[in-house]
Parts: sequence; structure tokens; C-alpha cells
Amino acid sequence: MELQSWDAFQKTLPPAKHMKEIHRKNLALRHPQTCSWVFNSEIYRQWENENNNTLFCIGPPGVGKSILAAAVIDELKKSDSLVLFLICENDSQQMDFLTGCLIQQLLERIDYGTDVELLSKLSGPRKDDNVGNNNGQTALESLLCHRSTKNDTKRARISLVWDGLDRLDIEVSRSLLSFFSRLRAQIDIKIFATSTFDVSLTNEDGSIATLSMPASDTTDLKEYITSHVKPPASYSIPEHIEFYEIILRATEGIFHVASRIVEELSPMHTKFEFQRFLRHWTQERRHLNHVFGELIEARSDHFQSGLASHVIDWLTFSHRALTMLELQHALVADVSEYLRVPPTPEKIASALHGIVTIKGEQGGQSISFFHCAVKDYFWHERSDRSPKIHDNIVSYCLRQLSRISSDDGFCKSDEDFEERLSHNPFFLYAACHWGFHTQTCSEPVAAAMRFLDNRANVVMSSQAILIEQSSTKTPGYTQRVPKNVTGLHLAAYFGIRTAAEELLSEGTAPLSSVDTQGRTPLWWAAHYGQDKVVRLFCRSDTATLSLLVVAKERDLIKVLLDGKYNVNIADASLDTPLHHAVRRSYGNIVEDLLSAAANVNVQNMGGETPLAIALNNRNSNIINLLIGKGGYTDFVNTAKFRRAHGWQDSQTLEIFRDDKTTVLRLKPGDRRSFEDWGPTERFSLQQQILGDAPFSPQLRRLTDNLQIEELNLKIISQEDNRSHITYYIEAFMWNSPNNDEALPCEQLVLCWDVFRDEQTHQWHTKAHLTTMPHIWLPDNGAVFLRHFLIHVKHTWLAYCDANLVDLHLRKRIIESKGSDPALLDHLLENGQRWLSHRHNLSKVASSIRNFARKYCLQHNETGDLEELTEAIDQLAAAVGKKLGELDENSRDLIQLTLFGMNVDILDGKKPAWWTYVPFAAVTSLLTSVVWLLFKFTEVSRIMISTSV
Repeated sequence: MELQSWDAFQKTLPPAKHMKEIHRKNLALRHPQTCSWVFNSEIYRQWENENNNTLFCIGPPGVGKSILAAAVIDELKKSDSLVLFLICENDSQQMDFLTGCLIQQLLERIDYGTDVELLSKLSGPRKDDNVGNNNGQTALESLLCHRSTKNDTKRARISLVWDGLDRLDIEVSRSLLSFFSRLRAQIDIKIFATSTFDVSLTNEDGSIATLSMPASDTTDLKEYITSHVKPPASYSIPEHIEFYEIILRATEGIFHVASRIVEELSPMHTKFEFQRFLRHWTQERRHLNHVFGELIEARSDHFQSGLASHVIDWLTFSHRALTMLELQHALVADVSEYLRVPPTPEKIASALHGIVTIKGEQGGQSISFFHCAVKDYFWHERSDRSPKIHDNIVSYCLRQLSRISSDDGFCKSDEDFEERLSHNPFFLYAACHWGFHTQTCSEPVAAAMRFLDNRANVVMSSQAILIEQSSTKTPGYTQRVPKNVTGLHLAAYFGIRTAAEELLSEGTAPLSSVDTQGRTPLWWAAHYGQDKVVRLFCRSDTATLSLLVVAKERDLIKVLLDGKYNVNIADASLDTPLHHAVRRSYGNIVEDLLSAAANVNVQNMGGETPLAIALNNRNSNIINLLIGKGGYTDFVNTAKFRRAHGWQDSQTLEIFRDDKTTVLRLKPGDRRSFEDWGPTERFSLQQQILGDAPFSPQLRRLTDNLQIEELNLKIISQEDNRSHITYYIEAFMWNSPNNDEALPCEQLVLCWDVFRDEQTHQWHTKAHLTTMPHIWLPDNGAVFLRHFLIHVKHTWLAYCDANLVDLHLRKRIIESKGSDPALLDHLLENGQRWLSHRHNLSKVASSIRNFARKYCLQHNETGDLEELTEAIDQLAAAVGKKLGELDENSRDLIQLTLFGMNVDILDGKKPAWWTYVPFAAVTSLLTSVVWLLFKFTEVSRIMISTSV
């Protein structure tokens, strides 16, 4: 090259200050103490101490490779070697530009204007077959060789730092590497290069080492984040630690992402702002372009078509991460199916320019984007093409599955299944995930129905699905999967609602169909999170909720309840899901069902309510839950509550309610009277024997030493003022006539108070007390009294039944023995009672009816008057009928007794028939006399006193 030509060439060289400015900015981004992990690594120290070697630093975009390159440049300048650097920006930078940049850096260090030897090299002709007519490479070689021998007998050491090798055209990068490789015969040149991939970084020199810069290494990121972001002072030490951990997880090791997060957080100061930002960072797409746009923009031209575009489609829209082998066979359909030769992993990585990472050993490699949010970025960028992409995926999946020939689709052994996988590497993904892609197809129903209507396809796909989900591969794993899977199960699994509707309309697979593990299609839909199908099936399904309750699948139960499942659906035995949950003592599930408005008082075929089952199980927690949701306790014997909770007979029970909270408990000892309760509280007390009852002093004086005869009622009222009235009712149930067969004596007490609200002028009850063997919290006094009368009716009927049993027993004795000398006195003594009770029963009923009518009118409880009157009528009718039976049986027995006694006067010989006539006449006369005596004797044993 002549001197004149050299001067002209020098004018074409690019300015050196541009790369210097980029280097300065990158170096300024370096935080103190970062990059030390590289300088302290064994591989870097070995590269630094040896000659003529190359170290490639490989890492995904955004991890800070450029900052590391700037730090390496700064570190090498401390040594005696000449440091040159190249910072590549895009693939438009060609060989001449790069060599020119290096020439400019060399010229700054050499005074070639006064160096005659260098001038001769630059100006003189040079013939080199390898270099040819390339002036830039010729000048660069001359400058490097001159620098290596100038004023030094030893070979000079030259260090070249090359940042962003992947940004260049591959052929340019290889040419430049080959150039320096040839020079190593004359010059000691060390090369440090950064790149996102290493598959293309090869040359003739074998002295190449690789230093991985994985995103998983967050050592430098921690230093950077802790120095640039300070959490609010209100954070505790654990919150400080968690705060930085959240940011690190969000960055996934990408320095570029961390820098954007730091930018967003810098103007924030409050704890709320920090929490809101970190909570929504990964949930919103607004930051994707901001974060990844500039990282991927430089490579975007390569991603628009060809192999790279198809790889991005599969990695972006696949339902799960693909293995490298699966991706290779998937690409056969998209790129060159007719060739049947899958692209190599190296070719795939090269085409993607480092935005993917490949992990694992050959044959078990996985491939993914370098950051999980890159998938979201491409999903957003390619969303308009999504239906077409999914159409292609579904088409290829179904083509792959159609090529598998099998009698019924089900592999009979592990070996058969593994052979199927070996022949069809894409089979597992196709069988397990084709249906998910149909949801966004242009024609989802047609594609799905063709598959789901074929039983062999359904069996083949379901076996693969359940095997893929299994975590163990022990011998026989392919056979430990449920069978009898229907197309409706698969539609539920994939969430193909339209196909599920078609299958239901066809009726080929009912909702009640179960696999061999007892799981229905709705169970599958709930288990696999297909909410749309869950809501569809919940409209008609009648079995799944009960099955889930029995299986104790609480999470799935919640899914069905959220899907508006009929929580009160009953099975063939009329058991509801609540019955099943209570029977198995599943407290949490009971609580969930009650929250979904399960009917707590529904009865099964055996007449059992959930509360009755809980009482039999003595499960106090569930009993309280059911009572709290309105479980009827009206006619439940309190002995069951006492046994379930371990309470004593002498203790007073209480049902307490306040602000819709109802609880059964023992009466608190610190509350002695009704007036001590708050205005919104209502309660009901139950004592087995009237004792320390919280009566007012005035009422206590009226009830002390109150004498009530058997089968008698007494009603007392105590008006404290015009706004507060207390009512007291007492009945005394005596025993049967024969003390040897006594019924238990009962002192039945009913007491409640009525208050009037001064603002609304409405009456309401607050406190209730009873000695009946039942406890409940009535809505008002009329309801309370009606239940009391029902219990009195049952008690009187039991009393009458006991006497009927006694009369029938005596009748059998007379019929067998022929006489009972003491019977007549007994009958005469007790028989008059039935006539007296029957005669006065109507008066009793009338008096109670008058009280009920007056009470309901006074306290605005007329809505319950009809039922209360009906209870009074039933009491009068039922007890009157029983008294009539007692009366009739007593008369029959008196006649039989008299007749039997007359027969006994005769001797043992059988008399003629006409001898009975006088005795029969006498017996009839005596019976008539006794009957007239009973009929017209004034006996009044039932007293009713009403005081208001």
C-alpha cells in the first residue's frame, strides 16, 4: 500500500470515540463488588495467565454481559498487555468496520508519523494470498505485528475483548475469529468474547473455553438491587428480606429486568406503593415491551419466518414446556415434513439467536425462553395469529395420533407403551394436550368431536394423560390408571365446553358415568380446573357432590359450590351431601356446605336430619354448626345434647342468639335474671327440674308453693309495667294408678317475657325458660306455647296409654282365672276419673283457646294464632279420644268382673243354659246402677286459673 493510498484509507476509518462512549456507559453501570465472581473463577484466571487462548462468556440477553465485558477491559488495562475491544451492535457491522475500529485504537497508541519502520510496512506493497486485497486486514496485521515486536525481544501480549459477538452476522464473526487465529503464529493474542449462544463460535484454534453466565446466578443482582432500592422504613427485618427476594424472583436473574424494576420503584416511597407494584408486576403485560422490546428488537428480523418463527410459535403456544426431542419432531410438520429429518438442537439454538436456553444431556434436553416473561411477550405480539397457530398444532397432533394403530388404543403393558413412545416421540404431547389447543381453534367443535366420538382415541389419550401426570414409573405404572373413561371425561379434562354440550345432547355418555376410580366427568372438570365445564355440568349433575364429600375432596367441593351446584341434591336414599358430611364427621366440609345454604333440616328416607346424625355421633362441633345455621332442636331430647357435650343433668342449658349467631351452651353463671341481657340478645333456658330459675321477685312470689293437681294447667302473668309482661305456665303430670307401674312425674314449666319497643310499638320476646326435655329458641310466645301444648298432649297420651295397658292386663287375668276379688274396688275407685276428665276437657280447651286468642291479639302475634288454635284442638281431640277408650274399657271390665264373680258362685258342674238367666239379669242391673252413678256424679278434678 503506497503512502498516498494509506492516507486515503485512514480517512475511511470509523471514529474511535463511539465505542469508547459505549464502553464508558457500560462501565458506569457496574456496581462496586460486582463481576468479582468472574475474576475469582478458575477458568478466568487460567485464561488470564495463558497465551493465545479464547474465553467465551455465554448467557441469555439482559444478564449483564456488556457490563462484564466493560469490567474485563478495565481489569486488563491494569496489566502490561495491549487491550483492544469491539462492541458489536447489529449485524450491519461488517469486517471492514470492525477492523477499522481496531486500527483506530492501535493508531492512538503508536506514533506512526515518526516511525519509519511502521511507515514502510503501511506504505510498501504486501502480497499475501490469505489476506488478498483487503486493506483493513492488511493494515491491522501490520500494526499488530509491529506492536508485538517494537522495543521488545519477547512477544508482546495483546488482549481483545469482544462484546456482543452474537449480534454480528455469523459469517462475519467467523471470519474475524479466523483472522486472529492465523495471527497467533506470530502474535500472542487472547480473546474474551460475550455472546448469547455458542453453537456458531468455532474456528480452527482448539484453545477455546466457555464461561457460562446463567440467569440463576444472582450474586451481582443482589448487590445491584440492594444498593439501588431501599424498602420503606416501616418494613420489619423479615419484610426486608422478603422484599428483596420478591424482586429477585421477578427478575429471574436478568439484569435488564432488574434495572427496569429499579426505574419503576425509584419514585415510590410508601409500603402500599411497593406492595401494589410487586403484586402486579408479573400479572400485567404493560411492562413486556418496555423490558424485552429492545432486547429482542435487534433480532426481530430473524424471527419473522422460517425455522425461528416456528420454534417461537411452539414455545409460545404449547400447553406445557416441550422437550428438545418433542420440539424437533413438532418442527418436522412445520418446516420440512416431507424430508422427515428433524433439525438439530444446535441449528435451533442458532436460529433463535440466544433467546432460548437448552438444558440437560443429549436425549433428555429441555428448551425454553431465557425468561418466562418472554413467552408472554411473544404471546402478546402474535395474538392476532393465535387461532391459525392453534389450528396447525391441533392438526399435527391429530395426524400423529391417527398414525398409531391399535385394537382398542390401550397399551396392555409398560413395554408396549414405551415402544409407542420410542416410535412416536411427539405422541405424549399430542395425546395429552391436543384438546387444550382446540379451545382457541377456528373450528373447535368439529376437531374435538371427530376425536371424542372414537372410543379407541379416547382410551389411548386418557391412558397417556394419566401416565404423564403420575410421578412414579415403577413396574406396572401403565396399568395403574382408571379405565372406563368416556369422551365426556376427556371433554371435561380439556375444558371443551362446546364439545361437552354436543356429547350431552347425543346422550352417548351421561353425566353419571364413572371411571373405575368412581370419578364422574364433573369430578374431572373440577379436579383439572375447567370452570366453564364445571358450571355447565353443575346444572344437571346429581351425584358428584356427594361422591366428593365421601372422598373428602374439600377443594373440589368448593369448586362445585362456586359453580352453583345444587347443594341440597339427594341420592336414592334421600341423603344430601350434608347428611354424608355429618355422618363422617367432616367438620370443615359441613361448614362449607352450610355456607352454601345447605338445608340443615332436610330428612332422608329414614327420617334422619343432619342434626340427628350428629347427635348419634356425639360430635359437639358439628352439632353447634348445625344449630348455628338454624337446625331444629324443638323435639330433640336434651339428654342427647347433654351426652354429646358431656354436660350433667343438673346443669341448665341455654340457646343464645345475637346478631344472627346462635349457640348452644351452658347457662353462664354470672347472669341471674332476664333483665341482665342486652337489647339485641335472645335466649332460651332448659332445666330438667325447676330450680334456680331467673324469675323476677314478683313472679317468684306467685309461683312459690303453687299447688297443682294431676293433669292440671295453671297460667299466670306478671305485668311489671305496660311494656313488659312475663307469662308463666305450669302443668303437673302424675303417674299411672298402679304404683308398681309408675310413669315418671313431670313438673312442666313454661315461662317467657314480652317487651314492647317504645319506638316501633312492636312486641318481642327475649327470654324463655322451660323444664320440658327440649330446648329451642322460639320466634315468639305463641310458638313457644304451641310447642308446650304439643308436649303436654304427648305426655297426657302416654299417661292414658299406660292406663289402657293396665286395663287390658286385668282383662286377660279375668279371662284366664275367672275372678279377681280386689278388682271391683280398684275399678270403682279409679274408673270415675276418666268420666270426670272427659267431662271437663272441653272446658280446659276452651279456657286455653280464650287465653291464646287474647294473647295473640294483645302482642301482635295473630299470624301464629291459627296454628296455636289447631294445637289446642288436637290436644282436646286426641286426649278426649283416649279418655273415651279408657271409659269404654272400664265399663266393659266392670261388667266382665261382675259376670265373672256370679259364675264363680256355681259349682264345678256345668248347669243348664237357663240357669244363667237370673245371674245375667242381676249383672245387667248392677252395671246400669254403677254407670248411672258415674254419669251423674259431679266430679271436677281439672282446674284452670288464668290471671292477667
